[in-house]
Amino acid sequence: GGKLFRMKYRLNKKEYQLSLGQFPETTLLLANELVTMAKRKLWDGINPSEVKRERKKLMSQRSLLQ
Repeated sequence: GGKLFRMKYRLNKKEYQLSLGQFPETTLLLANELVTMAKRKLWDGINPSEVKRERKKLMSQRSLLQ
């Protein structure tokens, strides 16, 4: 198993865990920036895990169309 950067957070009384990337492909600096972006989404009431899931879904649909 590799080393992963993860962010643990709570939203609407439910606990989530967001995977930010694998070390060493994801640097500590990049992981910190990703945490900051995720926290901004949380402050706006948006679940960053849902955003990531939707982005992955769109990317897979795009790859199927090509």
